[in-house]
Amino acid sequence: SGLHDKEYYRNLWETISRGGIFRGILVNKRKNGELFHEEKVITPLKDAQERITHFVSTGRDITARVLSEKERMQLVAILEATPDLVATLDPDGCLRYLNGAGRRMLGLGAQENIVGQCIKDLFPERIAQELILDAIPAARRDGVWSGETVLQVIGGKELPVSQVMLAHHNKHGDIEYLSTIARDITERKHYESELQYQATHDTLTGLPNRFFLADRFKCTMEHARRTGSFVAVLFLDIDNFKRVNDSLGHAAGDNLLQQVAQRLKACLRPNDTIARHGGDEFTIIINELKQVENTLIVLQKICAEFERPLIVGSQEVYTTFSTGIALFPHDGDQVEDLLRHADTAMYRAKSFGTGQYRFYAPEMNARGHEFLTLEAELRHALGHDEFRLYYQPQMNLRNGNITSVEGLIRWQHPTRGLLLPKDFVPLLENTGLIVTVGEWVLRQACKFHRTLREAQQNELCVAVNVSAAQFNDKDLLDKIRRALDEEGMQPQKLELEITENVVMQNSTHAAEVLKSLRAMGVRTAIDDFGTGYSSLAYLKRFPLNVLKIDQTFIHDLVYNAGDTAIVEASITLAKKFGLEVVAEGVESAEQYEFLRSHDCDLAQGYFISQPLPGIEFARLLQKA
Repeated sequence: SGLHDKEYYRNLWETISRGGIFRGILVNKRKNGELFHEEKVITPLKDAQERITHFVSTGRDITARVLSEKERMQLVAILEATPDLVATLDPDGCLRYLNGAGRRMLGLGAQENIVGQCIKDLFPERIAQELILDAIPAARRDGVWSGETVLQVIGGKELPVSQVMLAHHNKHGDIEYLSTIARDITERKHYESELQYQATHDTLTGLPNRFFLADRFKCTMEHARRTGSFVAVLFLDIDNFKRVNDSLGHAAGDNLLQQVAQRLKACLRPNDTIARHGGDEFTIIINELKQVENTLIVLQKICAEFERPLIVGSQEVYTTFSTGIALFPHDGDQVEDLLRHADTAMYRAKSFGTGQYRFYAPEMNARGHEFLTLEAELRHALGHDEFRLYYQPQMNLRNGNITSVEGLIRWQHPTRGLLLPKDFVPLLENTGLIVTVGEWVLRQACKFHRTLREAQQNELCVAVNVSAAQFNDKDLLDKIRRALDEEGMQPQKLELEITENVVMQNSTHAAEVLKSLRAMGVRTAIDDFGTGYSSLAYLKRFPLNVLKIDQTFIHDLVYNAGDTAIVEASITLAKKFGLEVVAEGVESAEQYEFLRSHDCDLAQGYFISQPLPGIEFARLLQKA
């Protein structure tokens, strides 16, 4: 045929001569030059002397079979090279073939016999049942099934896989065999688990977040409905947390939150839930309560746990909480309602001071709606000139003259009448409106001083209160300068009253602002002395002009030895530091005389005069 050389045919001849019949596969060439595989049988015929006289040759074209076998071998090579488990099974789910990757996944040796192994041998029992009852019938019915399962590997461990099962039919439409492919998804599952954890847990503390809490809360309430038990939700807010951030830094605040989270968690049972709700707020769900009073046992454990200080850096920090409590089913049967009611109760507790708790009561909701309405009306009030500044005189105890006056804000509400600061100033602070309204108070006081000067009352000093938000306002000094310049007021005639807590929240910042005010010539006073930090150090450290003794120490001054001692000590201390002393809340002649005899400089209170509108105060000055 010209396909092979003469040597090839000589060798073939010799092989036939020695062996007799030749059976084999030869590659031949057709007349058109196309190669084909031929299954060949060549038989030599011999004469009586055993000499080969001629040959009988038969051949069959097996090119298709050879190519099919070649393709099969290529397919097997591919299956053995793939990293996924590939297997064929009989229609009942018993193995016929398992590739190398599948053997490695299952921990089987390359030569280990798999014949006779079925689905139940490769998968955990629960998964095997699912495949037998669901997957194989679905593949038979629909031709394909897919899902996520787990393989049973050596050592009892489970390997998560993504699996596909296919049904293969013969030419008659009957299922001839099944095939399955399983891919290891361990890494993906780990990644999904991490994402799920991040979505449901707080990054800083590792506690569940409020989204996870809501799901857990629903399950807890369902269980409580079945068992007839109670569920308590506690909403905890760390008291004075901002002070830690401002004085020690945000990193220290984060560390404090982490420690708080661990201590709170240690106070609970394993089946209770604690979550970080956000900021410095935590939520606790106590389930399976037989009596609602048992909630107090948890509160007592928390209080006892936090009697020990937390160590933040080198600083000891004592932590207390304002806690609101709502009960299922008493206070609601929806997650959102119970969380909102606990939050409402927490704010109620906070209004009574630090370390307080309150159970939710329906009237709190009414109060909450009232505050929402009040907030909207407050925003309306400033633009419609509803605020008023009243003036309360401060009398010099040596000569009986009025030498100073404090401006006190009032709200002339269109329907509720004249409201005192306690009814709306806390809301101004919570909404952030306090900065804008505080600037209005400052400007009104400076305008009023112009009125006093025009009435020849040049020596009078006007004092106004400055809130924490105002004191930390970066534009405070510029606002003061503009108000003084626009009204032509001497700086020394303006006095800013600041509470102890405001000064001590960030002592470094406070010192800078107070020094700047001193440089401008503006006077500063510490208001409510004795009710805050009562640290004597800041009286020396900060440039102050006035110390105001809080009215709580004046009320029982004549009858309470403790208050007497505090007032006497405060006056003596202030004099040592060169500070002027003002006593607030003076309401009787006995109090007035005591203060005068103990060298107090000024008195302020109803014994002298209640706060008056500007016109009435001007008349009072004329009479004096």
